[in-house]
Amino acid sequence: MEQHKFAKVELLKKYLDNTITDAEAQELFAWLKDMDFENNKEVEEIMAAYFQTSLAETAKLPGQTRRESLDKLLNKINEVKEKNITPVRRLNKQWWMAAASVAILLCTGSYFFFFNKNQAPIEIVATTSKDIAPPKANKAIITLSNGQALPIDSLNNGQLAMQGNVRLIKNSNGDIIYTGTADSMAYNTLYNPKGSKVQSLTLSDGTKVWLNSETTLKYPVAFTGNERKVEITGEAYFEVAKDAKRKFLVSANETTTEVFGTHFNVNSYTDNGFVKVTLLEGSVGVSKERTTVRIVPGEQAEAINNAPITVNHNVDLQEVMAWKEGMFKFKETTIEPLMQQIARWYDVDIIYQGKVNNHFVVTMPRTLSVMNVFKILEETGNVHFTIEGRKVIVKP
Repeated sequence: MEQHKFAKVELLKKYLDNTITDAEAQELFAWLKDMDFENNKEVEEIMAAYFQTSLAETAKLPGQTRRESLDKLLNKINEVKEKNITPVRRLNKQWWMAAASVAILLCTGSYFFFFNKNQAPIEIVATTSKDIAPPKANKAIITLSNGQALPIDSLNNGQLAMQGNVRLIKNSNGDIIYTGTADSMAYNTLYNPKGSKVQSLTLSDGTKVWLNSETTLKYPVAFTGNERKVEITGEAYFEVAKDAKRKFLVSANETTTEVFGTHFNVNSYTDNGFVKVTLLEGSVGVSKERTTVRIVPGEQAEAINNAPITVNHNVDLQEVMAWKEGMFKFKETTIEPLMQQIARWYDVDIIYQGKVNNHFVVTMPRTLSVMNVFKILEETGNVHFTIEGRKVIVKP
């Protein structure tokens, strides 16, 4: 094997063993971040060499044991954290994507060279007409205070509307921006449906919001009075503009998050049956009925139906924020929440036939077609998928 390819194999080993140095990690990620993984013979050769040298003994084990070993391998990948780059908000996006690429490579590579060690590599390329592509457009709609609906993707850049003295603008990136002030309260609603790319919005006070698919945000065109309040159904990430005189309130399914200036994620899909508030920066208070908890960065407050609010002190922030960074990331996840994310992103309906008991550990880019996603999932556990139009049947 050529010397540079051997070096890459050694770096992969060190990455999994958690013995990699900062300089070595930088070298590995620099190689990965601009790599075209599809139909790349160099990548295939390196991954083949890795599995031949590192997993030769494991490959001799029975099929079920090999799958358990693979689960442990993927667990180890997801547990690796780059030194001196925590919490996740400090992690450069390209490095985060490159690190995720390691997991993708090893997940697909383990299928090529682990379960089919004596066969030619199987190319994961969807060619069937049943396949469903990931969202290529933004389907978000803004409803103005007068009831007029504005489909964002079909409108030209520039000023979209005037709401009193407040300008509603679409910039060249498709972001929505409100500028101006108002004497009275008027509300707009932004709805980002299933099968739509993430939509970003800048409120009149400078607060930035990113909306996941199937999410609705109701907000004033300009904030008046001594507080700033918005309402959400679905999932959104907030970077709240600091304003010591006016607190910022997010209302979601009878739960209120109170902040002055901070970064946090709210997951409040109604079909989940819970509201989860995850803090990345600053400090927030989460209230429901007469109970209030305060969380710090890296913690997550969870309100489930009528139960008291609980706090998770050990949250995988990369898993929480994967949707915003264009990734799926699942760590010991059951099939139901996994399929909920897939249903929203690809705009499909899910039907279960039988009980799937597996827990999944996998990281994948959201740019994959749905069939490629399913092929990867089918290799990580006892689950199978059938596509009928926009209906997906899930069975053991």
